[in-house]
Amino acid sequence: MKKNYISFVAALMLAAGVNAVAQNDFKGIVTYTVTSTGKMTMEIPEQIQNPELKVLGNKVFMDEKAASLFASSAGFGVKCAIIEGLKYTLCYDFSQVLAAINQMGEELATYRGDGKIVITSESKQSAIDSMTIVDTEPGHIYLEYPEGETKEIAGRTAHLARIHAYGEDGEETITNIWFDPSIGPSASLLFYGIKGLPLEMTLPLGEGRAVTLTANEVKNGKVKDVDFLLPSGYNRMTEKEFAGFMQEFSETLQYLQGE
Repeated sequence: MKKNYISFVAALMLAAGVNAVAQNDFKGIVTYTVTSTGKMTMEIPEQIQNPELKVLGNKVFMDEKAASLFASSAGFGVKCAIIEGLKYTLCYDFSQVLAAINQMGEELATYRGDGKIVITSESKQSAIDSMTIVDTEPGHIYLEYPEGETKEIAGRTAHLARIHAYGEDGEETITNIWFDPSIGPSASLLFYGIKGLPLEMTLPLGEGRAVTLTANEVKNGKVKDVDFLLPSGYNRMTEKEFAGFMQEFSETLQYLQGE
């Protein structure tokens, strides 16, 4: 179920082109509490406790801790994410895994970099809008915004969005996300296309485990433009180049695991 859901979101993230996005003027930091809420209780690792999002208008910055949770649909190795309207930039670091591959006497067929990679994507507004169309086909999802459903979270009025996801067997799974439409970009595929910044959401981790992120503080100020700069030491790739790298990377790992 989770695989189908993430695959669908990942496919949408490849849509090209960008339209104008409404600008919110909130400037500040949103901090979250992470709790175990699945059938299987788990201890929350220190490296994902108390993540925070820096927000400046329609821009959002996620460091490694936040990106590993909010941008989990982007896959393994994400070290930071920057959202600006419908555009989003992802920083990946595969350097340790590539070093281990080299130590085993293997290497990728064409890639010779250090594994620190940046890619930028731009979504179409039409792709975002289409997510509200009811679609119950196996492997698909759609968003529902129940009218009048609100609650207070960290002193803000949060609105409800429901993600309806359908497995290959047609089984439906519903995930609730509470969001603030007055903070951050009006929609981003890194936030599953909802119309604002998530204040509460549950992420399934498989094997009966899940974590819920709930905003515990929304603090105004204390962010500036330099907080949204890309980290140094990363090399930019196009989406096509990155897809080729990931194919080589995955094939090499599968080969080594099969030995």
